[in-house]
Amino acid sequence: MAGSVAFYASRWREAVSLCETAETILREHQSRSEWELMTSHALSLASLAYLGDLRTLRARQTELLAEARRRGNLLAAICLASGVANIRWLASDDPDEAQRRADESLEPWREDEFRFPQYLHLLACVNISLYRGDAAGAWKRLKREWPRVLSSMSFQVQNFGVTLLHLRARCALALVTSTGASAPSRAKRAALLYLARRDARLLAKEDVAWASALAAAIEGGIAAVTGDRARAIGELAAAAKAFRAVDMTLHAAAADHERSRLLGTDGGLDLLRSAEATMIDAQVSRVESLAAMLVPGVPA
Repeated sequence: MAGSVAFYASRWREAVSLCETAETILREHQSRSEWELMTSHALSLASLAYLGDLRTLRARQTELLAEARRRGNLLAAICLASGVANIRWLASDDPDEAQRRADESLEPWREDEFRFPQYLHLLACVNISLYRGDAAGAWKRLKREWPRVLSSMSFQVQNFGVTLLHLRARCALALVTSTGASAPSRAKRAALLYLARRDARLLAKEDVAWASALAAAIEGGIAAVTGDRARAIGELAAAAKAFRAVDMTLHAAAADHERSRLLGTDGGLDLLRSAEATMIDAQVSRVESLAAMLVPGVPA
């Protein structure tokens, strides 16, 4: 219970520690609850993803997925391979494997109503499309699933609501910056920016620390695509600071990476090198792709 409280309060590092303690206690009791053990594992991996501790995430995910298969726990499989924890394969620049894992884990639940497995699968799939640079595909999937998202009452859980608002705003910004055949019309571009602004305002109203950091990153992207370079730089700097305050190191580095592109030769090179070093140290293979997925909006 304490691990869940820490997780939903965006205290990721504390959540990892408490979940590890809970797992030890549960394993010591032969009559342990399968549900409680699975919940502890899922929250721990999600917290590691938010922390950007991809080294530990990879090791634990591999171990726990193998254990879930041995136990025949199908729900554990999607909790551990999809959702935010799916970033492990994107960080390794393997979107095909990320998609395979997400689809494979959803298979037993494919015909169900929109519930927790479908939420996790949607989050993984949209992130995969954004990582690939397929903003149009990401938006199409999200738009198709949004009525089911609303009917599922996912927004009643604050963490899910924050995640979904941020996901939609990121999709909107990514699509606004698309070029070529997927570039939106002027009217659609205005509608997408309106939606991103609204979602950023809604995020800023949430009473959890990470939501305000996400909101600042979205505001930075909006300012960047509308040509307000000074405001974009300020918002992304604020976002990076807010991300670090909640130990979201990878998101902070992504915000710094995108801010460095706006700064250019005006102090951006050192910031770029620092952001790249942080992400490479976390074993991110394609820094540019992951940074743009996490913090979209800065035009190429």
